[in-house]
Amino acid sequence: MLNKQSAVFSPPALEKEAAEYIIKNLENVPDVHFDAMGNVIAHIGGKGAKLLISANLDEIGFMVTHIDDSGFLRFALAGALSPNELIHSKVVFRNGTIGVICFEKGKDLSNLKTADLFIDCGFSSKEEAEKHISISDMAVFCPDKTYAEPFSKKSPLLCALLLTELAKEIKNEAYDLYFAFTVQKEVGFRGITPVINAVMPEIAISLCAANADDIPGGKGEIKLGGGAVIALKDARSVLSPSLVTTLRDICEKNSVPYQLAAFNEQQTEAPLMQSSAGGTKAAAVCIPVRYRHLPHELVKNEDITAVKELIKHFILGDCK
Repeated sequence: MLNKQSAVFSPPALEKEAAEYIIKNLENVPDVHFDAMGNVIAHIGGKGAKLLISANLDEIGFMVTHIDDSGFLRFALAGALSPNELIHSKVVFRNGTIGVICFEKGKDLSNLKTADLFIDCGFSSKEEAEKHISISDMAVFCPDKTYAEPFSKKSPLLCALLLTELAKEIKNEAYDLYFAFTVQKEVGFRGITPVINAVMPEIAISLCAANADDIPGGKGEIKLGGGAVIALKDARSVLSPSLVTTLRDICEKNSVPYQLAAFNEQQTEAPLMQSSAGGTKAAAVCIPVRYRHLPHELVKNEDITAVKELIKHFILGDCK
């Protein structure tokens, strides 16, 4: 199941395919529904305080804004990446059309803007392009078809599928448990606020990916293979110290490898969890991923297992 998910098409506002894929894997959960925005909310049930765990469904997208006379496509970026990170990336549209992101010749590579980029699908004219592509069509990075160890996957859906696996395994929850699969995270964390307002949880955990920077020239603060990442803060908020302590205690008690991180730039859904619905105690747990958001992300199985075990022990009330 984790291998198949890379082929799912899920740019912001077009997450329906991903949502349906998730719902198919929640067949054992009786209470699963869409909200008006397209978020999927699964009520697992249980006794105790309301606990919400969220993972986003969307990925970086590229929306066509103009087709020139030669058939080249200009686009708007739906997500946060620098233009330099996009050069020569292969992208795919929903209808299977493949393209490559290129830049205008003569442009200064050190000062590229999105307006300097275009998608080349091999069309010879605007008329040919319009037979396949329309203004507002979206593309995503073309999925990597190889799965080595470390392996490449789309980290948003990886987190979402980890939750579906937990839904099958958890039987005796210490909380009234909800899982949320949120939309439009890449364009401003749009989905999580209506979910929090609907569920009104007392505790919430954002499950996401964290950029592993243990590469040449990196700071090495987050390591691939270093275990679950427990966030102390993100770019917008300091997260719940008591939840951080509980998560650390669970790891120590159950020999779950973990690492702590204070994000200066990365954002999570946790701050919006904190400030919605009258206030919620919130934390963020992350899978370390090298080259996060880029076409080829590297993840290790042992880190996925660590995150899964940490969340599972938390749900079961270990160290509660």
